[in-house]
Amino acid sequence: MDNYIAYKHANNNWNMKRYHFHDQYEILLSLSGDAEIFVTDRCYPLRYGSLILLPQAVLHRSVAAQQEYNRYVIRFTHKYAQTLSTPETDLLRCFKSGRIYYQLTRKQTERLCALFEPCTHTSQGYGADLRHDVSFINLLLEVDEITASQSASPVDSRALKNNIAEILSYIPEHLTDDLSLDTLSEKFHLSKSHLCHLFKESTGFSPGEFIIKTRVMRARSLLLEGKSVAETCELCGFQNYTHFIRTFRQIVGVSPGKYKKQVS
Repeated sequence: MDNYIAYKHANNNWNMKRYHFHDQYEILLSLSGDAEIFVTDRCYPLRYGSLILLPQAVLHRSVAAQQEYNRYVIRFTHKYAQTLSTPETDLLRCFKSGRIYYQLTRKQTERLCALFEPCTHTSQGYGADLRHDVSFINLLLEVDEITASQSASPVDSRALKNNIAEILSYIPEHLTDDLSLDTLSEKFHLSKSHLCHLFKESTGFSPGEFIIKTRVMRARSLLLEGKSVAETCELCGFQNYTHFIRTFRQIVGVSPGKYKKQVS
């Protein structure tokens, strides 16, 4: 991905039946109503002015009931935002509160739309690269100002009440535990075959695939925080160092050590 990608999009029958996740950070600004976004084990309403902040590797899917659903979306890498940040200004600060959902006023929404729009266009010639960066910086600074000004009032969301939602919530919190199919089957009172079927149907992943990807995504975050490769291996629940190196390289494309150098 070239620094960031931003677009304004409209979908007819926008209905993601399966969860997915991105290697990048994502900001979504809803311009329509009558839609929902599912983020791991919770569901948030999408109305005009709903702002969604998704860190890297967060499982999510979206559903819109109406014929056309409009939104702005921007995705960008940790390294790009980090490169543009300064000791005084962390462009990723708005993601660090752990809060996913904000409902903006019409004025805030219109202001954010005006800053999203130049990010969706690419220009050529002298200064185009700097204009591209400036548009991104202005957008992230405005998102930070808006989100920082909102009180932590109760979020208009609901917890999903089913076995798969519980498992999706359980796995990231217990990566260093035994997450074998036998253990999950016993804990959630499902047969192994039924658990695998429900999980695959709901998420598009087998339980094993989801666990491995979640461990690798956690490893990336820990390496970004400055943890050593050996410490990261242990904290993510990998029992074998060689297996960790091989799995990380298969999913990310480089070894943990090389990844750590690239992002430091």
